[in-house]
Amino acid sequence: MDDILFVGTKGNEKNDGIVCCHVNNEIYQISKMEFADKIENFSFLACAYKKKTLYAAGRDSETNTDFINVYKVNDGDIAFVEKRIVASIGISFMRVAFEDRNLLVSGYDAGNVYCFEIGEEGELSNTYLRFDFPNEKKKQEKEPEVNIYSAEYRQNGSHPHAIYGVDFTGTILIPDLGKDKIWILKKGEHELNLINSCSIKLQSGPRHLVINNETSYVYLLTELTSSLYTLKYEVLEAEMTVVDKKSALPDAYIGNNLSADIVLSPNGKYLYVSNRGANCVCVFEINEENGIPVLLQSVPTAGWPRALQFSENFKVLYILNEEYESSQGSLESYCVSRYGRLSDRTKLLDLENAYNFIRW
Repeated sequence: MDDILFVGTKGNEKNDGIVCCHVNNEIYQISKMEFADKIENFSFLACAYKKKTLYAAGRDSETNTDFINVYKVNDGDIAFVEKRIVASIGISFMRVAFEDRNLLVSGYDAGNVYCFEIGEEGELSNTYLRFDFPNEKKKQEKEPEVNIYSAEYRQNGSHPHAIYGVDFTGTILIPDLGKDKIWILKKGEHELNLINSCSIKLQSGPRHLVINNETSYVYLLTELTSSLYTLKYEVLEAEMTVVDKKSALPDAYIGNNLSADIVLSPNGKYLYVSNRGANCVCVFEINEENGIPVLLQSVPTAGWPRALQFSENFKVLYILNEEYESSQGSLESYCVSRYGRLSDRTKLLDLENAYNFIRW
């Protein structure tokens, strides 16, 4: 059976949008590929699987406002349903949460987050819940030079990079790259309430995290310092404490790097982390007694690995390499063994301006 990958492309005004790829995950080949729809200034994708709905975020250049397109999905074909305007916030991440009842959206540029209700057919509510984080700007004598590796450039204000709902609790975790915090919100009937936070080492740049619901451990990946944090999350008290911190990089690597994505294996035993600069995916095995990950393996990628997704049968890890400097946009895959290791690397295709993707 084919996996369906929806890939968002960004960087070419004529071709920004969604590409649909059918992948035969037995022989690791693209069996079908087609351009599905144009999305101006594409940024992120999310899926409500039970409601067979795809959400795609972009930005209108003329009005400088963000929007979310809603599509119904049928065997890889998408049909446009509606467009929801979301002001000018710089959408960096979206996640369907709470049993497909809500779409959570992070506004990286504006320093806020949104929570939409999802209707029975996947449509988004006209109203939403919103929370604005403390967003005082640092006083600077002059504008910092553009440097994607620099905390001075990247951390001028609140920048919630991602947003995750914790099932059965109504709590929401937000890693804030600009403030070096994980914010903890509680979803109420009429508002989002800030109930706690956890501070991370300054100039770390929290980016993405995963939650092990069985053990209540949270694994946080920081972008600017390429660190992997283990945190214990006391769900009922909504308190989070740092248990361990280690490098997310291979032991021998020296040079610039921006860590990007992190995924947890379905059995909760392994973490997979992508590194842009070192151009690799690191595999960590989680100690069952204390929840702390230990580096198991590092494998190379063809370019800047921005995003990771498992195949439907969890036997393959798909990797999206983004377009940056000498790195070309592409999709590749590794087989995943029962012991978490990656092998049999396969390049699936070159895809200009590949930026983000999701497995249907």
